[in-house]
Amino acid sequence: RQTPVCWMSPEDVTFDDAVKGINKIPNGIGSEHDRSVNVGMFDGRVKVLRENLALEILKAALTIAGGERETLP
Repeated sequence: RQTPVCWMSPEDVTFDDAVKGINKIPNGIGSEHDRSVNVGMFDGRVKVLRENLALEILKAALTIAGGERETLP
């Protein structure tokens, strides 16, 4: 499983590719780790995400406010 973005590169995986799952497609979120991937969080923490993470949870983690649409008053 090779990802197109080196962890040291200032590049990103597209949202459309990322929401397809972990270790699912070459251009998405993936790693050489067995059934998981390490991800850096905005606050500096590192989390391990498993391949079997529900796609709804992955999508919520990749969007602002869990993907909810903001409503205007």
